[in-house]
Formats: sequence, C-alpha cells, structure tokens
Amino acid sequence: MKNLRFALIFVGVFALILVILKLFPPPGSNQPAFKLIRMEITSPAFKTNDTIPVKYTCDGEGVSPALEFTDIPKAAKSLNLIIEDPDAPNGTFTHLKRTGLPVDKTSFAEGELTDYIPPCPPSGTHRYNFILQALNDKGSQISKVTLTGLYSK
Repeated sequence: MKNLRFALIFVGVFALILVILKLFPPPGSNQPAFKLIRMEITSPAFKTNDTIPVKYTCDGEGVSPALEFTDIPKAAKSLNLIIEDPDAPNGTFTHLKRTGLPVDKTSFAEGELTDYIPPCPPSGTHRYNFILQALNDKGSQISKVTLTGLYSK
C-alpha cells in the first residue's frame, strides 16, 4: 500500500513537470511556448466597429471590400463567409453567403465578391457582420469570428 502511494505521487509529480516544461520551455530551446491561436477575419478597408467606407456601399461603387483570413484551425476542412445586417427592418438581411470555401482561401481582393450586395440602410446606423466560419469534415462549425462594420446614410 505504501509503495502504491509512493508510485502514484511519483507519477503525479513527473506529469506536473512535463506540463510545466511544455507550457514554459527552458531558455534556448527551439520549442515554442504554449500559444492560443484564434482565427481572424480582417479588412484593410475598415477595423471592427468602424464605419465602412462609402466606396463599399450603395452610395459609392458598391464593390466588396478586401478581406483576409488568418489562423484557420488545422482541423478545418472548409470555410463559410456570410455578410449579414442584423438591423434590417424585416429581420436579418443576408448580403452574401459563400459556403464550402477551401481552407487555403485566405483572402478576397477588393471587388472579387461579385455577388456582394452592398450596405444600404434605409435609416439609422446598421451593423454589417462579416462572419467567417470554419467547419470540420462532418460540416460542424469548429470556429467562428466576426468583423463588424457600421454604415448609415
């Protein structure tokens, strides 16, 4: 019984040392420290919760803004890109829905999304959510991020 208790304590201490070394590798080791990576969707045209430039709306050229995707999860097998206006008078309005995008599709150039319906709120300030979803091989969502732009007439 005493030997079993000693063995369990030894195994526990050894496991704790391994966890600490994994999270905080010794200086000079080429092993990276633990890092939480989060998928991102960004645009060079605007930052989240900033105003969408007129160029990308019905008051301008109405072209889609450039979008960039980073840190796609390794388990992802496909991506979905959805642009929605949750403030539309008759409920959420979908401005764009692209499904089944390949995971190596890490950006869209300005104007590349030809089926993009530009923001055109009838009144007040509306939020436009640019949603990126990562899906696994079963089609289940494993990650979701949103870039929100604002626009008002």
